[in-house]
This record gives sequence, structure tokens and C-alpha cells, in this order.
Amino acid sequence: AVLASAAFAGDPAREVVCATERPIWQIVAARIAVVLGLLVVMALLFDTYLAVLNIPLPGNGTWLEKQLVWLSPSLALVFVSLLASLWSRSATVGASVAVGVWLLEIVAHTLLVDEVVLHGVWLDASRCSFLFATLWEKGTAYWLVNREVLIGIAAALAAASLWRMSHTEWLL
Repeated sequence: AVLASAAFAGDPAREVVCATERPIWQIVAARIAVVLGLLVVMALLFDTYLAVLNIPLPGNGTWLEKQLVWLSPSLALVFVSLLASLWSRSATVGASVAVGVWLLEIVAHTLLVDEVVLHGVWLDASRCSFLFATLWEKGTAYWLVNREVLIGIAAALAAASLWRMSHTEWLL
């Protein structure tokens, strides 16, 4: 997420990038693809390491479903960071937003997933969008729904980022 925040906002030559014939979204998409590619390589190396040690992968379901343990929260954080950095024109703000969300969910996890403060539909919504459902909510019935909701949130954030990049004058 920190790398994604610098995909455009951290570019010292933003004006030159905006003046190129290629649309900005293609340039940013190529940079985000590098970040996501690094995430995939690290995840595959970690999966191999766990297989060598005979440790089962966390999560439920098939091997592909178990990849949602890292993929869905990573996508959500990457795109929230990208959108924040595009909106603020600052890579620091984008990285801070992603790290802030991450830390908030770690520190306040009992408030977000237990019936301490939230009840009913608010508790269900919080559980469905909780980044660390695999860590604190092992074996819950809503685990796959949680991962799907996080991917949906990432898709909405990606669409908002595309919309923001369509207005070049807002990015300078």
C-alpha cells in the first residue's frame, strides 16, 4: 500500500507524465501491476516456505480461496492508498491513510468484530469489511463473504481512482 501511494503522487515529474500521449491511468496501472506482482511473488514464496515446513495455509477452502487471506486486504489497502494519494497529491498522505486503517483495525479489533459497541446490521457490516478476519475470526461462517466484500471495496476504490485520474488538471 505504501508503494501504491507513490505510484503517481510520488512522481517528481508529474507534469511530464500528464503531458505524455499515454493516458495517466495506463501509467499508474503499470506501476500498480509491479506492486501487485511483488505481492504475488512474496505470497508464493511464503506458501512454498510453509509447504516445506508442512504447515497448512491459513484460511478456508481450496488453495485459491486461501490466497484471499492476503489478496483481498492487500487490494483494499493498495487502492485506498492510491485514491488518498491521488486526492491529496501526496504519497505521504496515501501511505498514512493505508497504515492508519491497518493500525486502527488491529488496535480496535474487539470493537469492530465483537458485540461490545456495535450491534445488528452495524456489527454485520463491520465484520464483513474487517481486514483481519483470518487472524481474529478463524473458522467463522462469514469468512468468504468478508473476503468478497473486501474485493468489492477494492473494486469501488479502483473505479474511484480511475475517475480521479480521468481529470488530469486535478492531479497537478
